[in-house]
Amino acid sequence: MDERPSDRTRCARRSAGLHPVSDVVSSVAPVYENRTLLAAARATDVARAFEAARGATLTDVSRGREPVLGRTLSNLGCPEVDPGPPSADLISVLDDVVRIIEIKGRGSSGPITIIERELGTFRAAGEWSWLYVVWNTTQPGPFQLFLVRDPTRLPWVKTQPWTKEPGPFRGARHEAKFECPSWDIERLGDEVSLNGLDLPEKLGRPHACRAPRLAQAP
Repeated sequence: MDERPSDRTRCARRSAGLHPVSDVVSSVAPVYENRTLLAAARATDVARAFEAARGATLTDVSRGREPVLGRTLSNLGCPEVDPGPPSADLISVLDDVVRIIEIKGRGSSGPITIIERELGTFRAAGEWSWLYVVWNTTQPGPFQLFLVRDPTRLPWVKTQPWTKEPGPFRGARHEAKFECPSWDIERLGDEVSLNGLDLPEKLGRPHACRAPRLAQAP
């Protein structure tokens, strides 16, 4: 799919309020007792390192309900996310080309689970939506990073129905869940090289790799 910037993508960074970044981070992350949290933290570090190597400008929208994410989708001409609100981890901009990135990690490999607002964001963002999947986050083998552009192409299967209708008091635990097997991610995604990147260590405390300091959404 052609990634040359269109008129809409050219103005996305200016209109959405994405902030340029130039500093670097060199910090120590906390000890993660929960392996799921550890997998997620290391997957995020790997994804950030990859984007840093590309030279992208990053905005962190992982806290949820970030206005800048909604503005970015709107400026790209995307429909409203249904059910909302939109959900993603990073907004990446390089040469005026926007990526709305969701990051998932597994200790070794295995099925990837998403909730319905994440699937709704994939559908709304279309070709601007990316799923970054990292294998071997807690196992001794090397990290592997697979990129899936427009993750609606993946064969998502509903594994759990929603338990509360959309509304202001609905949390992630109330949303429907969907799952995709690892082999379909590898089949439809692209594995990218991580050679030369400053990746998190697997022994002892996981630490943040050197990557751009993410601009906090206003």
